[in-house]
Amino acid sequence: MHVYRFRSQGIKTQATPRCIAESLFAGGRPLSMIDFSGPHAVRRGALALSGTRAALPEGLTLMARITADGTLLELCGASGLGRWRGAFAATGNDGGMTVFGNRGQDMAVAANAVLKAGGGLAVAEGEWINALIRLSELPDYPGEIEREFASVRNALAVLVDRKPPFLLKKLLDYALTPATAISPAPGFSDDGDGPLAAAE
Repeated sequence: MHVYRFRSQGIKTQATPRCIAESLFAGGRPLSMIDFSGPHAVRRGALALSGTRAALPEGLTLMARITADGTLLELCGASGLGRWRGAFAATGNDGGMTVFGNRGQDMAVAANAVLKAGGGLAVAEGEWINALIRLSELPDYPGEIEREFASVRNALAVLVDRKPPFLLKKLLDYALTPATAISPAPGFSDDGDGPLAAAE
C-alpha cells in the first residue's frame, strides 16, 4: 500500500480561501455523542470534558460540522470509528464540511486542504496531507475515480487503528446527511449497503 504525502502549503489554490483555525475544534462544553458502531449513525447522550484541552477517552473521535461560511455548526464525540491519529474532511451537498479526527491541528489541516482545493475529500496527519480528492478535478473515467477513492481509503487505513468495516462509507454517508436527519433513538435497522460500500 502506497500513501503519498505532501505538506499542506503545497496545495495550489484557485482563489484566496478562508482559513479554518485549530481553535474551532476546541471543546469546553459537553459533547453530544454519536455512535457509528451500527449501520447508521445514532445520537446517544452527551459527554462532559474537563476543559478545552481535555484528552478524549480511548476510542472516541471528534466530529465537527462546519457551514459554508466557516462557522462551527456542531462539535460532537463519535464512537465506533476506531482509534485515530489523523483527520478526514469532506464537503457536503450544501457547501459545508464535516471533519473527523482527534486533534485540532490535524482537523484544521484537513479542513483547510479541502477549502483550498475548492471542495472534496482530504486525509491529514500533522501538517501533512496524505490524500486529497479535488471535486473540481474529478476524472471522467470510473477506473480513475476508483483509484482516487482508493488513495483516501489507504490513507485512512494507515491512520486509523481497529478500523471498522466500511469506514469510508460511514464517513461519507454522515458528511452528506443533514444534521437533523440523524436519529436520536437507539433502534435502527440495516437497509442494505449503498454504492460506496463496494469501494471498501
